[in-house]
Amino acid sequence: MKQNGQLWKGSFLNKYATIKELPVLKKEYSFLKEADSIALQKSVENLADSYSRYYKKQNKSPRFKS
Repeated sequence: MKQNGQLWKGSFLNKYATIKELPVLKKEYSFLKEADSIALQKSVENLADSYSRYYKKQNKSPRFKS
């Protein structure tokens, strides 16, 4: 969320760049290996969708849900 919050500065990550970075993150953070790769990709897509809805003023800002 912090990275997409930088939108007003002109630099942010899109979902494709984040999905492409997942294998590197899996090597760095071992707990990510416990989750299926498709589930992680879908989580990134859902987050990107929620931010796009937020910036279009359709929804409130994304929140973390456990």
